[in-house]
Order: sequence, then structure tokens, then C-alpha cells
Amino acid sequence: MPVPRHPLRAADARPRGRQSWPQAGHEGLRPGGSEAVERGNRSLGRPLVQHGLPPPLERPGLSRKRGRQRMKSSIVTFVIAAAIASVLTPVVIRLARRLGAVDIGGGRRVHQGQIPRLGGIAVGVAFFAAVAVPGLLESAIGRRFFGEVDILIAIGGGGLLMLGTGMVDDVRGVRAWQKLLLQVGAASLAYGLGLRIDAITLPMIGKLELGLLAYPATVFWVVGIVNAINLIDGLDGLAGGVAFFVCVTNFAVAYLNHSVFVMLLSAGLAGAILGFLFYNFNPASIFMGDTGSLFLGYVLATTSMLGAATKSSTTVAIVVPLVALGLPVLDTLFAIWRRWLERRPLFSADRGHIHHRLVDLGLTHRRAVLLLYGLTILFAVGAIAVALGRSLEIGIALVLLCVALVGIVRFVGYFEYISLRRRASRLTPFTETLREAVPAILRDPNRQPDHLLGELCRRSAIVEWEVRRQKRTLRRHRCEGTKGRRRDFVAAVFTLGDGELIIRYTGSTVSPEDRILLQLVADTLDPDWVSSLSASAAHASGEFAASAADGS
Repeated sequence: MPVPRHPLRAADARPRGRQSWPQAGHEGLRPGGSEAVERGNRSLGRPLVQHGLPPPLERPGLSRKRGRQRMKSSIVTFVIAAAIASVLTPVVIRLARRLGAVDIGGGRRVHQGQIPRLGGIAVGVAFFAAVAVPGLLESAIGRRFFGEVDILIAIGGGGLLMLGTGMVDDVRGVRAWQKLLLQVGAASLAYGLGLRIDAITLPMIGKLELGLLAYPATVFWVVGIVNAINLIDGLDGLAGGVAFFVCVTNFAVAYLNHSVFVMLLSAGLAGAILGFLFYNFNPASIFMGDTGSLFLGYVLATTSMLGAATKSSTTVAIVVPLVALGLPVLDTLFAIWRRWLERRPLFSADRGHIHHRLVDLGLTHRRAVLLLYGLTILFAVGAIAVALGRSLEIGIALVLLCVALVGIVRFVGYFEYISLRRRASRLTPFTETLREAVPAILRDPNRQPDHLLGELCRRSAIVEWEVRRQKRTLRRHRCEGTKGRRRDFVAAVFTLGDGELIIRYTGSTVSPEDRILLQLVADTLDPDWVSSLSASAAHASGEFAASAADGS
């Protein structure tokens, strides 16, 4: 029986001379000896870790030549993607403004003003256009790349689904459960087309066949990485930069494993991200939005699975992408832990992410991003060490990464932060009134700002609200039946259009729960209201000046 080759293996020369087959732990990989060989030509329907055959032996000169060809094709793909993204992003900026897909600063957001979203469109278009180039060229690499039809449909179809979901969310909004359902659909598409996790191999444990758990494991991996990238998208250039370094890691591992397929995908995505980062790095002129974060998360999750699948040794293939994606995975785990401790919904928003903590500690926006870039590079080096090393080297790399994680957690004061949040989360009487008032206010059909704030006065225990613009009070209202001097109250400040809304009430501090509830009310107010109040004030001042001049 002819020996099947792994469909994603880049080397295509026939074996020359005697081929040495693995011994311990690889009995299922001998020719004619197991079900793994019988499934050898199925597109990734085999276990993620132990599968396929060792790469065929090549003459040194032929191997170097093919290595240069793979690298040249990857560089061309990278440059094309970067060029398309850099040219297309200004067009997307104008499109986003026209559609009203802008992100208004304030609240838990760390930026000010209105920044367009939808930047993921430029990244997605550049990626698909760049990876299509090999297919337009009559070359062995192009034929090999587009020979993997099922895998290309899995990555392209799921990527387009995530791109479309993000676009609708950035323009109109999509409920959390609807996004989750679509993410599961994209992961199911990948599984159905053979991109799946059938088994994993862990250090000192060995191979674990997943069996019926293969489908939930695949869905969990894809959905988890998609949401991890989405959650870390909180500072200018952060999610894009982290994704870029993960692409570099996937590219390096694929190069070592001679997988031209993963090399081209990683190069195309890295180039698209780099072209977009010229506009997204602080100070950003556009955000990638959910359009970009969902798309990047899906493509990274699937290409990372492919990168692990081309590994032919018994080392921990699943750990390689897990370590490479260490920063977003770590941030997501902390977010889940934090919300569980505080008894809050899993999908609720807060300012407890690692990047928020760095900014709250006094780091500038740019320095916080650069620090997290450095941490991502550390994870990337660890992932490559895991891909190259034996059990001892893998253990050392993982121990060093754990030490780095503990250092980061201590540096940002995460444990102290959790303790403070838990103490602050004990509900006060004011918070209780807000929890009853806010849902009714959000359902109120009368959307006039004066009416909504009046309802807030009537239903809750706030004392006063004030609208300011450039330190000038445009409107102030003291709620009925309240007494006290302004300096005796705490003030919660929220961005509203080009001004700010200040809500005062009795208390010692503004708790996280109070801020979140009041932010929901502030978000329902028309941001143009501040401009109209400012125009009215200017008109009144002009009339007063004119009447004073006439009187004199």
C-alpha cells in the first residue's frame, strides 16, 4: 500500500534512501499498521497531535531551494496584504463615518472623541486578496496551497461569517447570545470540513483521544480564542499588535515544520494587520471594531490549529498555539474569574482588564501597549521553544512563562484589585434604587434627555445632574426634596457628545456598580443634546449682549 502523505506538508519530493520510522509512541504511524494511516489523506480528520508521517527525506540542495521558494512566496503575500490594507483603511474610515459606525469615548473607554470603527473590513479584504495571489500564479506552491479546498472553505467561510457578524454589530448592534451562536456556527463549519481537534498530547501525560469530545473541544477552542481577541481590544493598536506577533509565531513554527499552507496564511494575515496598524496605533484614527476582532480571532484560532497539526513529534502540539495566544487567553481567564467572584454576568463590561489596570496605574496609553507587546513577544518565544524542544526544554519554558505571569499579575496589583472590587460590590441603598430605576428608564418610550434625567431623579436617590461643555455649565438641575451643599456629594462624570454629564449623589465613593448603571443611562442620551444646549446658550448670550448695547 502506498504511504499517504500529510496533505499540508510542504515538501513534495519522494523519499530517498532508507526512511527511519518512529518507535515508541508512534506505532500507529507505521505504513500499513493502523487506522491513522488509513485516514492519512483525510483533511485534518486525524488527531491534532499524532498524525501523518515524518517529512520525506530530500537532497540538501533541493530542500534549500524549496525553502527559498516558500519564503519568497510568503514575503510577496505579506507585502501585498500590507499594501492593500494601508490603501484601503482611509476608505473604510470615510465609510464608517458615513454609516455612523463611530465609537464615542467616555465611561470605561480610554479614548476621547468619536473614532470610526469597521477597520476590520480593511484587514479582511487585504488578507483574502493577498492569499489569493498564489492561486493566480502557475507554481507548485500555488497548486499545493489551493489543493486544500476543504480547509480553505473552512477558514474563508468562517472568516467571512465573523467579518459579517462584526460589521452588523459595529453598525447596528448584535446581542451577545446572537454573536455566540454565530461563533459556534463558524466553529462547527470548521469541524465539519475536517479542521478539528481529535486528540491532544500533554507533557508527562501522553496522548488523550477525545472521541465524542472532539466537537465540543474544537468549538471551545475557536469560540474561546475569538472572544479572547475581542476582550483584549481595549487600547489603540493592542489587539492588532498581539495578533501580529501570534501570526509571526505561527509562521515560524510552520517554517520549521515545512508547512507552506500555514506560512502563506500567517504571512497574509500579518501583512494585513501591519498595514492597518499604521492607522490604529496610538493615537488611532480608526478602530478595528468587532469586525476586526471577531475575524482575527477566528483566523488565528484555525491557523493555530493547523500549525499544531503539522507537528510530527510527540511534544505538546496543542500547547504551542496556547502559549502563543497567552496574553489574550490570560486576560480572558482573569475576566471570567473576576466576574464570577463579583457575581456579575459573564458578558458584562468593566475596566478590570490587564490593559485597563496598566493605564490606571499611571502608564501612558502608548507605554501600556508597548509593555503588552513585550509580554506577547515573550509568549511567542516560549511557544517556539515548546515547538522545538523536548520534554525538559518544554518544562523549563513553561516554568519561565509561569514566573513571568506571576510577575505581571503582581505588578498590576490584580489580587488587590479583586479584593477592593469585592468590597466595593456590596450593594448600598443608592445602588438598590438604581437597580430598580435604570431598567424602567431604558424602556421609557420618551427619549428626550430632560425627561430621562427627570425620571432618574424621581426613581432613584440622585441629588443633582449637570451638563457641561469646556468647563461651562449648560444646564443644572437639583432633584426635588434634596438638600446639602455640592461639595458634600460624590460626582460620577460621563462623556456626553462633546461635553460631559455629571451626576451627584450622597456617598463616599462611586462604586463600580453605580458607574455601570449610570453609564447605561448616559449612553441612552442623545449626544447632540450638548451641542444644542451650547447653541442655545450662545444665542441667549448674543441676545443679552445686544439688549445691553441697545439699553446703553
